[in-house]
Amino acid sequence: NAAHKPPAWKRDSSGLYVIADRNGEMELAYVSVEDFSVEFLTDTGTDKHSVALSPDQELIAYVSGDNDTENIWIYDLYLRESYPATFSDGARKTMLSFSPDGTKVLFHKNNPETGMDIMVLDVETNIVSQQTNFPNFEYDAQWIDDTTIGFSGNTEDSGFAGRVWFQKALDQTSIDSIVGNKSGWVVTPIATNKGNRIYYQLNWPVGNFFSHDLSTNSVRQLSTRIHAPIVSQDETNFAFAKSAEDVFHEIRIENIEHLFSGRSFP
Repeated sequence: NAAHKPPAWKRDSSGLYVIADRNGEMELAYVSVEDFSVEFLTDTGTDKHSVALSPDQELIAYVSGDNDTENIWIYDLYLRESYPATFSDGARKTMLSFSPDGTKVLFHKNNPETGMDIMVLDVETNIVSQQTNFPNFEYDAQWIDDTTIGFSGNTEDSGFAGRVWFQKALDQTSIDSIVGNKSGWVVTPIATNKGNRIYYQLNWPVGNFFSHDLSTNSVRQLSTRIHAPIVSQDETNFAFAKSAEDVFHEIRIENIEHLFSGRSFP
């Protein structure tokens, strides 16, 4: 999958930014939903993947290059040009996302010594800070707010036997273990309400689906034996792949609006 993650939608849903094939080369492109027309934005002939759109919809971050030259690039939608934002040794990078204020880009970088680590790029200065260096790999990185990130990872004593949800302030070295234990895998976590609620699947590839309210420390089981759940933006529905004897063959949508009050979720 050349994109490594879903395309980036415009806020008004009129189109989306993707990595598309152009005569055998992967290029950054804009696809109109109205007429399905494709406008290619780059023409460099290098491999590309992992698209992210800034909140103000002025910048697109993407990864470009081969295994030896791979770096993050920024495409300016007003200037109509790209420029490199990282200048590292070419280690694999993926899963980009802009901070809510658009000043930083969160991404994963493959480290031969510690697996997949989480990094943060300052868009204005091009300075990159390493946020994690666990002995195993970290995953599911996402913004809680402009200065806090969340991710899943292994505890020191669990190895690959258990994965938990962590939260970390960018300017702090301490990392808080929030949800999970060393006997199960917290996977596909979704943080909402500024990190005060976490949705997650427990165990992989099939597991039960939970909602954990951190303000009250209450946990609800929302479904059983599902795969790769996603939650709607208003948190009233979730979709997932349903397992039948561990063979995924259908997508289902469940309404969970009755579980929450409108006051909690405006």
